Amino acid sequence: MTTDSTAAANPVMLQSEVIGKVVIKPDTAEEVGRVSRLWLDPKAHQIVGLECTAGALGIKRHAYNWLQIASIGSEGVILKAHIGPEATKPDTVVFVLGDEVWTDGGSRAGLVVDYRLDPTSGHVLDYLFTTDGWGGLTSGLYRLHPAGVIGVSDRRLVCTVSSVEAAELESPGVVQKVQQAREFLKKDYSQTKADVSNLKQKLTGLVGQVQSSAQSLTEQTKATLADKAEQLQQTTEKAKETLSDKAGQLQQTAENAAAQAKERLADATTQVQATGEKAKESMANLTAQAQDKAQQLSEQAQGAIAEATQRRQPTEPPAASPEELPDSADL
Repeated sequence: MTTDSTAAANPVMLQSEVIGKVVIKPDTAEEVGRVSRLWLDPKAHQIVGLECTAGALGIKRHAYNWLQIASIGSEGVILKAHIGPEATKPDTVVFVLGDEVWTDGGSRAGLVVDYRLDPTSGHVLDYLFTTDGWGGLTSGLYRLHPAGVIGVSDRRLVCTVSSVEAAELESPGVVQKVQQAREFLKKDYSQTKADVSNLKQKLTGLVGQVQSSAQSLTEQTKATLADKAEQLQQTTEKAKETLSDKAGQLQQTAENAAAQAKERLADATTQVQATGEKAKESMANLTAQAQDKAQQLSEQAQGAIAEATQRRQPTEPPAASPEELPDSADL
């Protein structure tokens, strides 16, 4: 990472000075937002990334790790070109501002309000905390070296008693910067609260409009559904009447067809019976004619036989009468 001439001359920067700086992509010259938070690794005391917000209310958020950052200058942060996908915040990252400073002796020594870092490497140089006279320290802003820190969370920073006792009182210039940063944060917080309040009012009005529109739409929908239901009921009634008429017509047609079938069957039966009678009469006539013809043929045959028999017999003399026969005595 590189820095501008100002940072190079004084490579020390307060965390509060980085917050709010504009973040720019160099390949598109696009402003992606303003720094809203630094990612601090509490064990390495190293900045590993940052978050920035965009939009009027800071709704849009972007995140970049330390390797995606090209430089942190006095006016803004420049990202590397073609940095690829945005980063995901590690689970170990903490937000140390506002942490209570506790010693391993079991006493609360003060409150973390800021920390100094090297913008070229991202290393935390020391943590700035305020105290109300712990252990004989006068009230003011002190620098706590990371070597004396035992553990850090989002609520507490635990350090050795000796590191707190060795803490150096910060110069008035730094104190003024921290105070200015705190005033800026307070002002920004107040403005954010005002923006949120205005947003709530707008949302409340919008919700009211949506509810009113929804109620109106519901009433219209109910009326439309009622009309559709009535139309459907009327259509159903008409369909029932039509079906009833069709059923009556179909039943009448079936009855007519059955009656016609019965009539046709009766006519066919009568015709069959009449045809049978005629067939019987025809058979009887034919039988009688055949018998007559057979009788005639029989008679003709007998006559013919008799005539033929007569023709075949020789002519014999007539038989002698008894008077003509010779007397046996004469013989």
